[in-house]
Order: sequence, then structure tokens, then C-alpha cells
Amino acid sequence: MATETSIGKLFIAGILRVADDGAIFRLGAFSYLRDRRRKLAAGFQLPEEKTYSLGERLAITPNPALVLVVALVLSSLYTGWPRQRSRGVEPSWYSSWP
Repeated sequence: MATETSIGKLFIAGILRVADDGAIFRLGAFSYLRDRRRKLAAGFQLPEEKTYSLGERLAITPNPALVLVVALVLSSLYTGWPRQRSRGVEPSWYSSWP
């Protein structure tokens, strides 16, 4: 091995990191919900939550092109559509690509 790093130790470190992040998230969610229940039990009125339609959400989006780029990058990561040619699969639109 070039770096003399134990694969088992790296694996355990990854599991511990995920478990730690999950525990922190659960504690935050539990604290939020407990605080909200206490406020409701004490008669505190929580503010109304407004819902927005898709048109309203798009109207307040600062840069729709950025949203499109992020959507394309995430779709390429999760579906793997840019890597189809390296697997020997030629999509129909790829044959006309320069």
C-alpha cells in the first residue's frame, strides 16, 4: 500500500462520522419540536405559514439559470447520463455530437 492506511479504520471512521451527523440532526429536530410543543401548550400563537405556488417560487428566484445548472449537475450525478458513452452505450442524440 502506498499510504499505509488501514481500509478497516477508514471504513469505521466513515460510519462514525455518519452516525455523529445523524445524532446531531436528531437532537436539533427533537429540540425544535419540543420547543414548539411547549409554546403551543402555553397558549402561544405560532405564525401562519404561507404556502407559495410554483409560479410565485419561480418569480422570487434570483437567478433561474443557476437553478437550471444545479438541476443539470445533480441529475448527471444521480443518473449518470454523461457517462453513458464510457460504458459502451451510445444514446441516440450522441451520434450527431461532434
